[in-house]
Amino acid sequence: MIVTLHQSALIQVRRFGARLLFSLPGALLERLAGDRAGRYDGPPLDPSSRLVLRAIERGPKLEDLGPVAARRRLANLTSLVGWRSTRLDSVVEESIPRGESVPPLRVRVLRPYGLDRRAPALIYLHGGGWVLGGLESHHHLACVLAARARCVVLVVDYRLAPEHPFPAAYDDTLAAYRWTLDAAERLGLDPERIALGGDSAGGNLAAAACLELRREARPPCAQLLIYPVTDTARATASYLELASGYGLERSTMDWFFDCYLPLAPKRAAALEDPRVAPLRASDFADLPPAVVGTAAVDILRDEGDAYAESLRAAGVEVVHRSFPGLIHGFANMAALPAARRAMETLIDDFAALL
Repeated sequence: MIVTLHQSALIQVRRFGARLLFSLPGALLERLAGDRAGRYDGPPLDPSSRLVLRAIERGPKLEDLGPVAARRRLANLTSLVGWRSTRLDSVVEESIPRGESVPPLRVRVLRPYGLDRRAPALIYLHGGGWVLGGLESHHHLACVLAARARCVVLVVDYRLAPEHPFPAAYDDTLAAYRWTLDAAERLGLDPERIALGGDSAGGNLAAAACLELRREARPPCAQLLIYPVTDTARATASYLELASGYGLERSTMDWFFDCYLPLAPKRAAALEDPRVAPLRASDFADLPPAVVGTAAVDILRDEGDAYAESLRAAGVEVVHRSFPGLIHGFANMAALPAARRAMETLIDDFAALL
């Protein structure tokens, strides 16, 4: 059995169940996970994360699959290691009209049991490099966010690249926030307690939108940024030491940016635009309080850390946690005990802001 498990980590997860597999005794889990060589010399990777990396390595790279097949692969991985179903009071889909030339924007509204009519809310933008993901890939995570943070969560089905390049997803984020304000009374929300959040590319959209919305009469009350994309340079130390072999790779991020950003001559300007690279904003004053979570073994680690520091330096209230041993995507890897604990910590930090 050990040989069979060691030959294919993906088969391990499917055959034995992710939660059962990752609950094995530490010594056995270490043996199955194997070593992880490379340029990374920080704290050891969590053995469950190493096992997930072995599963990822057995398939083609996302950029080699193309958008449609890559979306299926992300959905498959999430179904194996993601969150389990959480019971809620209601799950309702809304449709935001966008005009004749733009399709309506879908928003899934998740309400946990026992909330008052004027409940706090989190508008959540899913990750996936602006190319992958959607309402289903992040549904169970959003349910956990709603139940544990005691807030209504609105998951935005923003338009994906390359079919809809920048600024489509950014525009959808702003539209979702402004629509939520207008619909707050009908949805039973407190318009003074509406936050923005997301993971990876979704964290990018949330951070960029907060920069735009901070001057409005009712800006977001808080932001939850989980390993967010905050820059376009791709030249940090974490990009160099974790360029390949650690889940999210440099080549994949290059592909995401190629899909998301328009071609030359507009591309150069887009790379400098704070709507794409929030870290390049001219100032960070008056932004809402933030919870920022980063993974130590993630090429986005340094830019996420830098964004948290930029907020703090501007006087913004920040809770910043960097989780040793975890890889990119841990928010949707609840089967991994360390990843689950990390997300529960971030959700509790965020709930305190609300």
